[in-house]
Amino acid sequence: MTTHETTRQVRETDRRQDTLESLFTSPWEKLVDGLAKRDLVPLLHERSIAVESTHQRRKGKRNGERFEFDIVAVSRSDVVVVQVRTTLRPEDVTEFLTKLPKFTDFAQEYRGRRILGAVAYLKSDGAVTTYAERKGLFVIRATGSSASILNDEDFEPRSFG
Repeated sequence: MTTHETTRQVRETDRRQDTLESLFTSPWEKLVDGLAKRDLVPLLHERSIAVESTHQRRKGKRNGERFEFDIVAVSRSDVVVVQVRTTLRPEDVTEFLTKLPKFTDFAQEYRGRRILGAVAYLKSDGAVTTYAERKGLFVIRATGSSASILNDEDFEPRSFG
């Protein structure tokens, strides 16, 4: 094999690896990363929540029960727990609403703070965003390179803890 052929094969292998890597970076992962690193903090600041830190993919097990939270945004007095879905469905909201009241059981360091919830998504089924807002959740829609909170300016989020 010549040097030219070897170089060509290495380039082809690199190209294939890049293609495979992009297949395993799901839209969900891109959405989580974009929200956590770029969009969530300014959006919450606009709602008077001065986020000091964010944590992605908080997982664990406590008292025999497994938990996972996609993004946790922390301020001095508030914690916003964000459930991220590429397609938001009513059952996602319902399940999230059962997890939120237990958040401080899993993340005990946040006891004493107001626990707020948010759902973030790329697309949604029907009137699920209205359902989520009526249940007291922030509703965040991501579009391509940015995100926005859909709730009215006078929206009062429900405290779950």
